Order: sequence, then C-alpha cells, then structure tokens
Amino acid sequence: MVVMLNRIARVVAAMSAAFAVLTVVSAMLVVGSTTMASARSSAEAITAYDIDITVNPDGSALFRESISYDFGPNALHGIERILATTMRYDEANDRSYPLTVVKVSAVGASAQYSITDIGGGRERIRIGDPNRTITGAHVYTITYRLEGVVNAQPGDDELYWNVIGSEWRVPIERATVAVHLPGNPTRVACFAGRAGTTPCDLARIGTVPAAGATTAATFAQQSLDPGENLTVVVAIPDVDGGAVEPQPILVAQNLSEPRTIGDMFALTPLSLGLTGALAALAAAVVAPLQFLVGRDRRAGGDTIDSAFSDQTAHGERVPLRAATAIPVEFVPPDNLRPGQLGVLHDEVADMTDVSATLIDLAVRGFLRIEEIT
Repeated sequence: MVVMLNRIARVVAAMSAAFAVLTVVSAMLVVGSTTMASARSSAEAITAYDIDITVNPDGSALFRESISYDFGPNALHGIERILATTMRYDEANDRSYPLTVVKVSAVGASAQYSITDIGGGRERIRIGDPNRTITGAHVYTITYRLEGVVNAQPGDDELYWNVIGSEWRVPIERATVAVHLPGNPTRVACFAGRAGTTPCDLARIGTVPAAGATTAATFAQQSLDPGENLTVVVAIPDVDGGAVEPQPILVAQNLSEPRTIGDMFALTPLSLGLTGALAALAAAVVAPLQFLVGRDRRAGGDTIDSAFSDQTAHGERVPLRAATAIPVEFVPPDNLRPGQLGVLHDEVADMTDVSATLIDLAVRGFLRIEEIT
C-alpha cells in the first residue's frame, strides 16, 4: 500500500507541476499582451500643443489649437478632441458653453471632421478619414468658439479654464497657452496635473501682438502624462464697467445623464420615501428569517451527547442572548472531509491532506487501495 501511495503522490506532484507551468505560461502571455499594448500607446505622443485664446468683451472666447500629433508606427484614422460644454452650476441649473467649430485643418492628413454629443456635458470633435489610416507625425489645427466662458467677479472678471481637458490618452511633451485680452490682465495663475493643484512651469503677463488684442498672458508646461490637466486663470479687466457683467448661460439641470453620485441619488421627497419603504420592507422580511433560520446551531444534551451530536437531528438553535458556553465537540463536524480539515488547520494543502483524502475515498468505496508486493 505504501508503494501505491508513493505512486499516487508522484502523480499528484506531476499534476501540480504541470499546473504550475500552465500558470506561469498564462501569466507570461498576459504580461506580454499588456506590454504590447503599453508599447503601442507609448509610441503615440503629442509633441507640441499650442493654444491661442482671444477673450471677447461679451464673455465668449475664440480658441485656436495647434496639435502636433505623432502616431508613430500605429495606423490610425486621426484624432479626437473632447470639450466640456456643460458643467454643474447649482442645485437646479447646469452652465452651458455653446460650441461653434469655425475651422479645422491638417497637414498631411484628412481634415474632415464630425461633432458628436457624447453625454456627460461633453462634445467630441473627431478629425480624420474613416476610410484611410495614417502613421507618423501630423499637425492638426482646430479653431472654435465657446460662449460664456468668462466668470463675473467683484472688480476684475475671471477666465478659469482647463485648456486641454483630461481626455487625452497620450503624453503631451510640451504645451503653451497665450490668452489675448481687450485690456491689461492684472493677475495670472496656472495649474497642471490630475488634481490641478501643481503650479505649471510658466505663468506670466506679457505683450503678444494679436488682431484686436494688445496684451496677453502666457503659460507653458513641459511633460504632461495622459489624462493630466492644464488649467489657466486670468484676471480680466472690467472694460465695460461694473454695470455690464458677463452672464453665465444656464440651462435646466439634466438628471437623465448624471455626472456625480449626488446626481444619481438626489435627496427628494420621492427618493427619501421610496428608500424608507424599501428599508422597512427589507427589515420585515429579513428579521423573521434571521430569527427562524439565521442563528447558529449547537449540540443538545449533556457532554456525551454533544461529543457525538450531528447538530441537525439532535441539536438546537442557539437561544437569543444565550449566556451559556457552547459545549466542545470531539468529532469533526458532519460533511467535512479529512483533506478539508487539514487545510483549515494549517492553511496549506500538503501531501498529508492528499493522503488523507485518498484514504477517505477508499473508506467510502470510491477507490480501492491494494498493497503491491
């Protein structure tokens, strides 16, 4: 019997080794595919992102973006620029920034484009030929107008804008921003990164010639990772006087497309009433079940009965607020096999547990163990 057990142990060990090899190969395949995906994404980059913004006295702004996009060896159709055109304003209203695309051009690539509302207060400008792919470096220029971007403030007004968004999935090697104003900016600030709290590399007031504007604020940032923001802040002189202030464009809040957890679970009389009714119904169903079948069972009778009780035919449910100690059982609980108990004891499935399982199977008639002489 010992020889037979040794043979069985060798078979089990060989199966374990084969399983280990398969696990390693699967892990290598997963890592390899992940590495290939990372290599593809790292081959793409925006080498230069130059933005020119002209702020108008009515609170609108004209944006001109020059995006130098290097696809590397990846054959793709073009790029997508996603803009935030609706944001939360207060409990009843959203703030809208109506978008008008003025012009799109591209060097060495198709400039045909489409505009799609993708939900969540965002619109997508997709640029490229759906029937043709391109590789390598190309320059895209997008000119668009957004209404109502200036915030009215006591004294000077304010432009506070995430100029590149957080939707780019490729790194940006260099970004510059020039903001042209009808008057002299008084203060500037710039923040970069995911959280938007890290000061960017450059934020200053400087003179940049531009049609219809004589002064500008300039900003620059090196090396933005995918998904990172670049937010500029400019204090704008109130050239129209205090009686004329830029007004936000407000629209009724659209909860059919929630953008926050608060939107999804807004506290209204209806939602509170339904929540209370569901909680009461759940309590009415769960409490009786917990009382009837949810409590532990314990062996009944004296110590001898407890030692050999199956807890089902000769047991009882633990009373509520029971203060007495539960008797110790000296035999394994029903329906637990030696191998299972061995793993529970030392948290390791070792050869002892395998041998115990084989003996248990033989005792129950599932296999026969013969001694070989």
